[in-house]
This record gives sequence, structure tokens and C-alpha cells, in this order.
Amino acid sequence: MLRVLIVEPESSGHHFSLYLKLIVRSLNNKFDIHLLTKEDSILHPAYETVLRECNGKMTTHLLPSITKTKSNSTVQLFIQQCKLYFCIKNSFDGLVRKFSFDKIFLVNLDHIEKPLSLFGSPFGSYTYAGIFMNPKFHKFKLGIGPKSRNDKIYEFLFNRLLKQKTLNVLGTVDEIFADYFKLTSKVLFIPEPYDLYGNISREIARDEFKFRDNHFVILVYGDLTLRKGIRELIDAVIINRNKKICLHFVGKTNEDSEFFFQEEKVIQLINEGLLLIRRGFQSVIDQYKVFVSSDLVWVGYIHGFSGSSGVYYQAASLGIPVITNDFGLLGWLVNKHKNGLLCDVFNPESVNSSINVLVTDRKLYKKLSENALLLSERHQPEIFGNFVFEMIVKH
Repeated sequence: MLRVLIVEPESSGHHFSLYLKLIVRSLNNKFDIHLLTKEDSILHPAYETVLRECNGKMTTHLLPSITKTKSNSTVQLFIQQCKLYFCIKNSFDGLVRKFSFDKIFLVNLDHIEKPLSLFGSPFGSYTYAGIFMNPKFHKFKLGIGPKSRNDKIYEFLFNRLLKQKTLNVLGTVDEIFADYFKLTSKVLFIPEPYDLYGNISREIARDEFKFRDNHFVILVYGDLTLRKGIRELIDAVIINRNKKICLHFVGKTNEDSEFFFQEEKVIQLINEGLLLIRRGFQSVIDQYKVFVSSDLVWVGYIHGFSGSSGVYYQAASLGIPVITNDFGLLGWLVNKHKNGLLCDVFNPESVNSSINVLVTDRKLYKKLSENALLLSERHQPEIFGNFVFEMIVKH
């Protein structure tokens, strides 16, 4: 049996709990699976979910702990990438003294893509493949994202990366990015997956969360950071003053969001039963309850975020319309697939207007819901798993 090493340092977000799970599922019983990750990852509830996909038949190797920077400085982020890069390199050098690997796969190449370009592969002469989750340098040029003074540098580094002989293939969930590099066979578009399933009814799920029959529930799911536009959403709901609109925030909070949740206007919404905050990692069953009980999913990212979102496809799989910003990849996707509405997230009146349209126009809501279901057919988890399996096996 061939031996594959999967490298995914971080345990947070969709990359570990969703992507890694689906990758392991696709490789189960076909490969001897090894995982290289941080020690924190094996303490995360998602780790048990991943193990279940291969009946526990996975060998896990631990990276030394590295303190994650809280700075958004380009220099500090680059230093962090370098630290992780050399940590992976040193760990791999130790592993190959004990194991011979046939395939190596980086779940999220974004962790180390800049030192990977500058210093070469941390895997020596071994060939590898991976996924570039959130490339940015092409977006301003194509009119879907903000301009950065570093765009030309990052594009130069990426082209340098593509020239590595040991890089077999690089997947991306950004359809526009794949088209931007359509002349090279090394860049492959892979449909971002959802993995949402359950058999509980909408009525029972809503009853569990104490939503009333006339509530229009807007879900914000995942990492509950201010980058998700939660402040902007709350400001819009406050000026709306429609007591039918109920917000459901579900996921991992941080210091900034917890501080924001202590503001008087937020506490008032909570006391009025118009905001429910459900903190922490959600099991497969709880995740399904959260989505199936919702009427709308908010993906109004701010702070320069212009990439894709797993939550967007989770919503589509149940036919739930979304509201997002009128720029970035999500804006482009909604404009293309007509499964939601676009707005200026920074304008409360624009957000409020979009919400009101979906609350009142049932014909439009039904059409957006149908379009969402059509979109999800191309993003089923098995399709993603098959793409990655082919990337690992054939390249």
C-alpha cells in the first residue's frame, strides 16, 4: 500500500474539519495515511471526526508549537510563514529517516506559500501537490478585489513557485484564479465542497433554538470575528426594527468579537431574543440543525477579505440564499449563480434593504433558493474528494 503524508498544521476552520476530513475519506483503504500537524490539532474536536473517516488508521506526527502572530503586518506574517516553513522542513527531515513517502499533499499551501516560493520545497527531492486556498494578487487586476502594493511581488513569487520541478499540481477553489492561469497545466480548479447532512426537520431544529414560527433567522457561521461583518449586520438590523428578524451567531469567537458582544446595543438584542450566540465547535448534527433552522446566511466579509467561503456552499446545499458584499470572489459568485443578494456591507441602509427584500418577496426568495440548490450539485463532497484523490494519485 502506498504511503501518503498530508500536511495541515492548523486545526481551526474548514481546512481541518472539512477539507482534511474529505481528503482522508477519499484516501481511506487505498493509502497508508500519515498526518503532520500541530499538537493543538489533536486536542481539537475535529481531529476525532477526521480519525473516524479512516477508522483510526492514520499515523499522526506532531510539529513543534509556534506562537501565532496577532499582527497584520506584512513583515510579521512573512516571518510567521518562515517559522512554520522551517518547522515543517525540519520535521520532515526527521520523518524521512523513518518512513519513505510515495505522495505528499499540502492541504492549505497558504500557510507557507511565500517561503515555499523563495526557498524551494521543504520536502527535498520528493514531489508534492497542494491547494492554494486564497490567492489575492489577481483580484484587483480582474476587478473583484482591493489593490495591494504587493500584488506584483506576490504574482512574481507565485510564478516562481510554479517553476519548481517537484511541484506536481496546485489546486484552487477560486474559479477566476484557475482561469487566470489556464495556460499552465499545474493549476487546477477544484470545486469547494460542502459536507452538511442530517435528518432533523426544520421545525424541530427551530423549536430547539426557541425560534418563533414568524422569525426570519439570519445565520452567521464559523469564526465569529469582526472580519465577518457582524458589527455591520447588527447595525443594519437595529435600524430595521423588524421584530421578526432574529440573528443566530454560531462558532468560535475571539477577543475582539467578545468585546463587541458586550456593547449595549448587542446586549439589548440578546435580551429581546433577537440575537442568539452559540459559541464553540459544532458537531455534524449541531451544524445541520444550525443551517436547516435558518432563512438566510450572512457572508458579508470585510477588512480586505475577498476570497471564497465554505459557509457559502453549506448554505447552497440546503437552498438557503445568502447576502454578501458587492465585491470579491463571493460577490462574483452570487452575481453569476443568482443564489443571493449583493449589498454595500458598510452601508446599513443597503444591508437593511437587501434583508427586507428577502423577508417580503417570497417569489424572489424561492428563485434564489432553487438557484442555490443547482449550484450545490457541482460542489458535493464526493466531487471534491475525487478531485483531490486524482491530484494525489495521478500527478
